[in-house]
Amino acid sequence: MLRLFSNTTINGLPLLRIGPLTIESIMSLPFFFLAWATFFSNERLKVWMFILLFFLPFLLLFTVPSISTTYIYTIMVFSMLWWSKFSRKIVLLIWGGSVSCFLFESFIYWKFLNYYQKDRLLAYLNPEKYSDGPGFMILRVKELLLKAGWFGNAMNKEFIPEAHTNLVFISLTYYYGWLFSIMLVLILFLFGVRIIVITSRIKDSYGILLLIGAVALYTIQLATNIGMTLGLFPLISISLPFISYGLMPTLLNAILIGIVLSVYRRKDLTRIQI
Repeated sequence: MLRLFSNTTINGLPLLRIGPLTIESIMSLPFFFLAWATFFSNERLKVWMFILLFFLPFLLLFTVPSISTTYIYTIMVFSMLWWSKFSRKIVLLIWGGSVSCFLFESFIYWKFLNYYQKDRLLAYLNPEKYSDGPGFMILRVKELLLKAGWFGNAMNKEFIPEAHTNLVFISLTYYYGWLFSIMLVLILFLFGVRIIVITSRIKDSYGILLLIGAVALYTIQLATNIGMTLGLFPLISISLPFISYGLMPTLLNAILIGIVLSVYRRKDLTRIQI
């Protein structure tokens, strides 16, 4: 009997199987994004319904396993939650309860981690101590950024792992300098700011939720990718929007921009209730 939902990993890529359809886990985010915009615009949504609807996809993504997709999904949902039909008091209680549960579960889960998983987490806090293992990449990233300078090293051919995907920001900074990288970051962040400005012109609650979800998905990718290259976040598999090479991340962000343009195009339309 065919299972409706399952997960697998092929060539290191986390995949989801939904019936006969098999997709990369990151491409499930647009479907969840549209679904949550619908749920949050419904006044009949209850807290217990929210908890159930949140944890089913969360557990599915977490068991793929795809930590980066699970992380993006969680930030997206809790960002959209603020603009839902729930009262601010309920939203704050959900946020507080979720953070408390996360800290408690992290404390319990730590005892069951394998030694290499603990080393990867500890290497983020003290990479020098784990320089021969998981801390090597962190120290390598710091070394490349220190060598970059304002105008880069375009003539040098330095080996940079994942230079065209997850660590593309490091590659661009090293070869073209911090001046180029700062301009690139400003352009990418202004793109997100533009979406936020559009939100103030939308009158429909469903359209607002679509824009909030889109800007959350876009911004968390941008902030996390830059943050992990600067040592603010652990190194994980997450792309720099529209810059990293890869079909699925580019397609994901193209879908988000398409939704934003569709909502903005209909900003002057009003809903007629009969």
